[in-house]
Amino acid sequence: MDTGYKQQEVASAYNRDYMIERDYMPEHLLNVLQHFFNENGVKKILEVGVGSGKTMKALRSLGYNVDGIDISPASAELSGVQVASATKIPFAQDSFDCVLGISIIEHLTKAEGIRFIEEARRVLKNSGVIFLVTPNFSSPLHYLQGKKWFAYSDVTHVCFYSPKTLKKLLLAGGFHQAQCVFTTTVSSLEWPLPSFFQNVPIFFKRLINYMLISSPLAFFRDSFWIGGKKKS
Repeated sequence: MDTGYKQQEVASAYNRDYMIERDYMPEHLLNVLQHFFNENGVKKILEVGVGSGKTMKALRSLGYNVDGIDISPASAELSGVQVASATKIPFAQDSFDCVLGISIIEHLTKAEGIRFIEEARRVLKNSGVIFLVTPNFSSPLHYLQGKKWFAYSDVTHVCFYSPKTLKKLLLAGGFHQAQCVFTTTVSSLEWPLPSFFQNVPIFFKRLINYMLISSPLAFFRDSFWIGGKKKS
């Protein structure tokens, strides 16, 4: 889905309150990123769309070399990164081991999303990797909730993907080995489950959370994660 809005038309909405409200780095995602980075020899990372900078700072505290950009001056003020667009990344080619985009590609039009993937590939080293997080347009909750689906509540969301369509975009953009199922050693409960799971025993809640990351159930989450490797 692409509403046709341009990136610059919604950039003014990315103010300080918007960034702080979304200042969230869940334990299970950080754990998955560590495994993904270790599996692919990642040391130098570019985060595109850093928001408040919480993810970037968390990764730096773990010893990773992380640069960041964001289109929002409010983000730059909060995080200390430079203001720049995902469609025109201000770094030289072959600069990074990973391009990280958490909740960024849904803010870009379809054409901008294609350009972002091209730019990500350009700045990645040979066999570098990309990792993206975005709402899942094919999730069961989207179909059940309709216009009340969480991703529609943010007016700056202009284009939505399913695991299938985003994988297709990555493959067309020069990536391969696309995956949506990841290794984790955390079964954190801080990831909220649907209300009908709230009364089940904690063991089963932890098992469900684990399965939603490390099994094909990951394709049914309300947001999905996808990684891919640059073709040499």
